[in-house]
Amino acid sequence: MNSYRLYLLDDDLTTYDVLSCYLELAGFVVQYASDGRSGLEMIVNNPPDLVLLDIQMPELDGFQVISELRKKPETRDIPVLFISTFNRTNLKVKGLELGADDYILKPFERVEVVARVKAALRRSLKSRGKRGAMTGQLDDLGLAALLQTLGGGSKLARITLPDMGGQIFVKAGKILAAWQERVSGADALARLLLLNRGEFSVDFDIAPEQLNINESIQKQLLNSVVELDDIAKLMEQLAVKNLTMHDLNRLPASPELELLGPALPLPVADVLVSLPGKMIDTLKTLVG
Repeated sequence: MNSYRLYLLDDDLTTYDVLSCYLELAGFVVQYASDGRSGLEMIVNNPPDLVLLDIQMPELDGFQVISELRKKPETRDIPVLFISTFNRTNLKVKGLELGADDYILKPFERVEVVARVKAALRRSLKSRGKRGAMTGQLDDLGLAALLQTLGGGSKLARITLPDMGGQIFVKAGKILAAWQERVSGADALARLLLLNRGEFSVDFDIAPEQLNINESIQKQLLNSVVELDDIAKLMEQLAVKNLTMHDLNRLPASPELELLGPALPLPVADVLVSLPGKMIDTLKTLVG
């Protein structure tokens, strides 16, 4: 198997010593530059498979480097992982808006760094068809955290959730719109937060067809959490948290119910999300 070639741009030699050791033991080839300008030249002249990029560097900082990379056809699709000591949401958001694939905090855990590099390399094969796009797994982040991270940016971000049939649009601290299959608005957001699973992809500057929420992220998350807490309490009270539904005979006939029939058995959450109406009312009917 051919080794992936990684470039590390960081003015801290200790970081290079640690990271190169971790990555070379995992089978990667690592090359190094100690300032942004020479690192950018190295990338442009001989594009690598992935770039690990510090934020604070001489000559050009990490944000300037990635901005230049994303302008050039030959480098715009290279996965870029920011590495930094700064655990600040605004820096993470800025990095994502500029097209970064991940943001890793110093000091590093060997297993985590190697896993994130491998994940970014896997994603790059399928996620760079659109300039500025990024993908990930909600198991690694969680939908609420993703909304808060992207919502702090100034760019309009579209989050696509293919495994849940959902889309959410966020900008400048607001959720503008949400859809889950045929449901829209706050009800769609609550359904997506309940399922909270699968892959996500993010791209920027694509506007929703209409605004069906247009409220602050914190307010909408709070409203959804209240609703989901009520559902969780009822599930716990009725000992159905992990229940799999084998029949839906308690529910009134509907087109949605007919579609669910062949898919049984299903987890309760999938049933609640798939049927129209308030999820708490559907749950009461299911277990009543």
